[in-house]
Amino acid sequence: MTLSSRALSPRRRELARSDDELLSAVAGGDLGALGQLYDRHARPMWEVAGAVTGRAAALDDLVVTAFARLSRALRAEPAEPEKRLPASARARLGRHLLEVIRDARPKRGELSGSGPVACVQRAMRKLWPMSRACFALVELGGLSTAEAAFALRTRATVVEEKLRHAEGRLRKAASLPAEASCTRAWEVRASREGRLGEGGRDSIDRHAARCADCASDAEADARFHELALGEPCAPDELSMRRLRGAVQGEAALGPLGSGRGKAVRFRFFIAAGFAALTGFAILTMFFAPSSHGGVPIEEYAATVWATEGARFTQTRNSPVEKLIVESGVVGARVRAQSVDEQFVVELPDAELDVRSATFDVRVAGGVTEAVHVDHGVVFLRIEGRPELRLIAPTTWTL
Repeated sequence: MTLSSRALSPRRRELARSDDELLSAVAGGDLGALGQLYDRHARPMWEVAGAVTGRAAALDDLVVTAFARLSRALRAEPAEPEKRLPASARARLGRHLLEVIRDARPKRGELSGSGPVACVQRAMRKLWPMSRACFALVELGGLSTAEAAFALRTRATVVEEKLRHAEGRLRKAASLPAEASCTRAWEVRASREGRLGEGGRDSIDRHAARCADCASDAEADARFHELALGEPCAPDELSMRRLRGAVQGEAALGPLGSGRGKAVRFRFFIAAGFAALTGFAILTMFFAPSSHGGVPIEEYAATVWATEGARFTQTRNSPVEKLIVESGVVGARVRAQSVDEQFVVELPDAELDVRSATFDVRVAGGVTEAVHVDHGVVFLRIEGRPELRLIAPTTWTL
């Protein structure tokens, strides 16, 4: 299927705004800015909610409510940015999400199976709630320890201690070594996770390239994150777009208790809009010509997302699936491949070989500018250069 975004209007060019700028816009009542924050941070919040609640059935409601609370909290803060709480968008969302979960107390989802993923998920459920929340926020939500401390209303040192405890327990459940025997392994891991400055990084990278123990630790680390993440909690793209409207609708209702009749009327219009969109989607599904050779969407190995203006094509001719990126920023989450399957990302000047990973690429002017790997391992082959193995979390730039 070939997807290309519509021509950007001046309004859409605002997508380049930073998170801080978007937070200020949301504080002023800009629902479009809230939608942009949703596009950027909803998926990690779903993973956090899934881990903290044991994959409860009501994850959609939890995430939507967290974004709505973020909007209401920002509008209640002082208008001047310097007088607001000094916290990032993800730290704020993490705090609101944990509060929503605490208030809702959702029932845990069912967990079946006996493989490595199931073992790790069971071990995660047995963690103390604080340790589980720390692990979910940092490892699955992408928050720093300082951001997680803000979300949990505690100190960064407490988060670091709970994180070590959680990771040790989960690695044991995955039958993976807790620590590498190399004395510099902690430096290599800190460099890989972006927790070290530029000074001395070259020396650490040279050591990592030569040390077999550190290389083994990196592979074990990638495998550990893959098992901890498990199956994605976030819904498909169509549901994500539908829930984006729900987020903006809930936020537009204003502070709780601001007029029941007005809220009911607004909810009616939101429901009517969703019904119209659903009908349009059904008509499109039945009457639009198929552009992916009759392969059902669920049979694709990857869930793909992209920024406005990006151009890409996703095709599958079993057992080979291709993601051809022409321009823009395109990301994908690729499920584990069987022995016979292959997932390839074709770029204008390079190629990615993916087995099981979450990543995104940035292409401009026919050149691959960056590849970021959140989870798993990908192999980058650029014309005229040796193959690169990118182990999460890492970013390669031109």
